[in-house]
Amino acid sequence: MEPFWRGAAVTGSPDEELGALATALVREQQAEQERMRSMLQSASIAVRRQEGLTWSPVEFTAMKFAARGRQVVTLTPLPGGGEPHAFRLGSPVELTAVDSEGQTEPLRGVVRRAKALELEIVFEGAPFDAQDQHRRWTVDACLDERTFAVMAMALNRWINEEDSQRKRLRDVVLGRRMGRAIEVGPGQWPPLNGPQSEVVNAVLAQPELTVIQGPPGTGKTTTLVVAIAELVRRGERVLAAAPSNAATDVLAAKCIEAGLKVVRIGNPVRVDDEVADHSLESLVERDPEYKQVRDLRRRAEDAWREATRHRRQFDAEARAEKRAARAEAKDLQSVAFELEQGLEERVIRHAEVVCATLTGTADADLRPFHFPVVVVDEAGQALEPLVWAALLKADRLVLAGDPQQLPPTVHSTQAALLEVSLLEKRMARLVQTPAPGGLLTIQYRMHAGIMAPISDRFYGGQLQADESVAERGYPDLPPWTFLDTAGCGFDEQREPEGESTFNPDEASFVAQRLAELRASHPEASIGVIAPYRAQVQALEAATVPDELTDISTVDSFQGQERDIIVLSLTRSNPDGTIGFLAEHRRTNVAMSRARRHLLIVGDSSTVGSDPFFSWLVEQAEAAGAYRSAWECL
Repeated sequence: MEPFWRGAAVTGSPDEELGALATALVREQQAEQERMRSMLQSASIAVRRQEGLTWSPVEFTAMKFAARGRQVVTLTPLPGGGEPHAFRLGSPVELTAVDSEGQTEPLRGVVRRAKALELEIVFEGAPFDAQDQHRRWTVDACLDERTFAVMAMALNRWINEEDSQRKRLRDVVLGRRMGRAIEVGPGQWPPLNGPQSEVVNAVLAQPELTVIQGPPGTGKTTTLVVAIAELVRRGERVLAAAPSNAATDVLAAKCIEAGLKVVRIGNPVRVDDEVADHSLESLVERDPEYKQVRDLRRRAEDAWREATRHRRQFDAEARAEKRAARAEAKDLQSVAFELEQGLEERVIRHAEVVCATLTGTADADLRPFHFPVVVVDEAGQALEPLVWAALLKADRLVLAGDPQQLPPTVHSTQAALLEVSLLEKRMARLVQTPAPGGLLTIQYRMHAGIMAPISDRFYGGQLQADESVAERGYPDLPPWTFLDTAGCGFDEQREPEGESTFNPDEASFVAQRLAELRASHPEASIGVIAPYRAQVQALEAATVPDELTDISTVDSFQGQERDIIVLSLTRSNPDGTIGFLAEHRRTNVAMSRARRHLLIVGDSSTVGSDPFFSWLVEQAEAAGAYRSAWECL
């Protein structure tokens, strides 16, 4: 198994360890602020559009009021105004009028819904005037200061914790003390397999900490939901969290399927009726008493319209009418907010499972509540301070994920401590201070041939393919192939004004192979993955789109699977430079998305300078899975 543990050593006191994290957090925030400021100030709008930071110009297509009296504005870029999917749900943005006349500061809002080329943004404060609909605007991404504030607050709380039980929990989670458990009889949880049942039993033994490693296709989230359902059956309310909206939605959807009473805090990132119907907002709006809130909000809108109505003569009487209308609108909104807040608390109090992102666990909606247990899914991708923020709301912790897949995203080289998730750190310390949990070893996704190199390199050869998938492939295709483009002259290029790498010749070559696969397997779902955004764009330009083929980056495919995966490694240069392909866990994610066939296209003379890729080419040769691209040219 490839060694990868970092930050494993226990050094200093718990306070010092968390203090070092706080210092790294400050450095990361400063780096992010500088990066964002530099990009927005120095780069042209064209580059900012290309980097997914800006839409300009955009126009208003709708305005309405939503929960708590906040105004929701729908914006769409004019032709050429921006890249699709540039903004994410929950991310903060700034809105500036293109003419900027009379506007001294940008207006801050939060993305409520993000489609390809449409944004819904929630704004606080006074609503827009009617004439704003006819102006042109610029939308810029901005740093999510709230997330950094949540993390800093959590670390400060745990550093200064005085309660002995809470300090003990902190030390167990850090691996400074042995955890304790209540004896429970071993149970079987059909249709779970043996390792999955062992994990459920570990969670139910009520330790302070349970650590679960779930490699690709091993049913980690399914296992978690069985454990959550049993905790609920035993009378415990569960806070279920994940680092992203997408992962949180998956967890919420599975809990709903299990028949649990779920409340999803925040807005689901996907248009998923099952999850959206269980959002806090939807549940509150279905309460019979909500009609009072709706009526108050409608009257507030009428008052705002009166306050912003154009008057031919703006005399003292008109000014007084305007002030009175504004005051009435604010009073009505305040009463509506108080009523709505009471309904929200009631909905949350009656929930069995509350689902939120890790940042969302610090929302004001959850401030009055505490939970027996918090379950964190996809913990390998979570910044450690965010897990500490979630643990403030609970008495024990279940960490589930896979540190051999995508790690937390960190931009500052001076914040390397944050690159190590709490899951990875705690697994590295299991030898000194074991924690209940374990490794899920039976996978239900990949053909055994695809699984073999993944298991050998990343999981110590411990993975097994369930008999239902072990030989599930295509008669005319091997389980996997490394198609070597060395010597073909497919040279990589750099974006003129951007930071991304692309390889147009390799993109065209991949498009040809994709067309062959589509012709021979028209029913197959196919994913085309590239490590660089610019290569994704090159692949999209070279291929004929169809409904069964998705082209995207590694990050976008996390948690997904396809019948066929085509991986374009992109890098091809005389120096053997491979950039962040050197983070081998990203390649593990890409390879492990495939069910029946995996095709890797790359230049072995470039990527082979790295020990992992050199090993991978050797494995392909040993398995009869190696081919030269010259055979296809």
